[in-house]
Amino acid sequence: MKPIKIAYNWIGPRGPIQNTEVPNILALTAVTESVTTSSHRFSAESMWHAIFRLNPEFEMAPAWSLDIEDIFIYPMTLHCRIDFLVYFLIDNGILEYAPVPNAIIHFVRTAGGYFLIDVSAEAWVDDEHLTALHSYFTHNRIPLNKIIYLTGCMNPDVVYDSYCRRRNIPNSPECRLNIISFPISQHSISIAMTVIPQEEPIYDPNLIPSKIFLSWNRRHRSHRSILAVAMHKEGLLPKSYMSMLSLDPDLGSSRFEDTFPQHMSPYYGLTTTDVQQFTSLLPLIIDGETNINDMCSDNENRTSNFYTDSLLSIITETNFDALALTLTEKSFKQFKKKHPFIIVGPAGSLSALHALGFKTFSEFWSEEYDNILDANQRLKAIIRICKEIGNWDTDKIIDFKHKAKAIIEHNYTQVKISSAIASSHNIVNTVRKNLS
Repeated sequence: MKPIKIAYNWIGPRGPIQNTEVPNILALTAVTESVTTSSHRFSAESMWHAIFRLNPEFEMAPAWSLDIEDIFIYPMTLHCRIDFLVYFLIDNGILEYAPVPNAIIHFVRTAGGYFLIDVSAEAWVDDEHLTALHSYFTHNRIPLNKIIYLTGCMNPDVVYDSYCRRRNIPNSPECRLNIISFPISQHSISIAMTVIPQEEPIYDPNLIPSKIFLSWNRRHRSHRSILAVAMHKEGLLPKSYMSMLSLDPDLGSSRFEDTFPQHMSPYYGLTTTDVQQFTSLLPLIIDGETNINDMCSDNENRTSNFYTDSLLSIITETNFDALALTLTEKSFKQFKKKHPFIIVGPAGSLSALHALGFKTFSEFWSEEYDNILDANQRLKAIIRICKEIGNWDTDKIIDFKHKAKAIIEHNYTQVKISSAIASSHNIVNTVRKNLS
């Protein structure tokens, strides 16, 4: 079977340069032999190294060498800090700006070529994003089944099917995009654990931690705020390492009490006094660790002792009430710390982790909350679980730690296996299926 070629306009001794832009001097320098770099990729194009290089189904190819008989993918990675819609402005979008060779566009339209659009650093599957993709490529006479859209969303089939049904888009290949998940945060952690030497944490099932819960929170979000006030009301804060700032670091003057969803307080049994009492405790700072790189990336293992000295993590993901399910580094960092967890994320978050090969803790507490579509009911169920675990005595804690050890060790091994492997196979299957 013919290999699937991965086409690049610029290729240096250390690898290709991304197709998204005309290369500048820094990009050219990054792929020359004479340059010393600390990067494990040695390239301005991470997708080749992350997704394609390790799969024998793919081979790198200069874009100029392709002909109409070739099966190929022309990858374009979008920058998550640039407005997504800018890339898909009619007559002034990514094909024009890059610029993409006319021969490549012709082969994608009429032969075995595919455009791969990578925004796996984020989800970008809201209606406006999907509409922009449909409109732009339809305007450019590119069949939609010749577009592979790589996203950080973990349930893109559900989101995209909802989008298409609401717009009466036929379920036929030429009318729909190919959307594939790539949880790049897990990939990044796996690379860090396998490339950079680090000491493996010791999980001691006989160690009784000082705290029950560990919860890193930086930005104010409704679900984080409600959970924090509820834990205060239930007397769980003294049993927790929890961070929460007085002011949202991204919004400057946005105070906790100004962003707290007061209208939802009665649903959770919270009063104005509960909110005021919690607010008076802010900021909650865990040993001064308020830097996002320390809390989330933990590049220098500066937070390791908090994992050792607590029983489990409460992961408060960025999104909670959205249909699109995205797992950020928050959902994976506890695996490398050998830490049990509860996840405060969109419905299906635990199922997404299961699909990636991780094990969770339904043996010890109900994980039915993961199936609750209503966000408020889901959060209420999570609060009940936290209250239950917060009442565990020493014997219960030791019993849990012994029984959970096998799950902890499994997850530590699993997180070192890059999610890029599965995403790579899914890309191959998509291309091969369309050819059959």
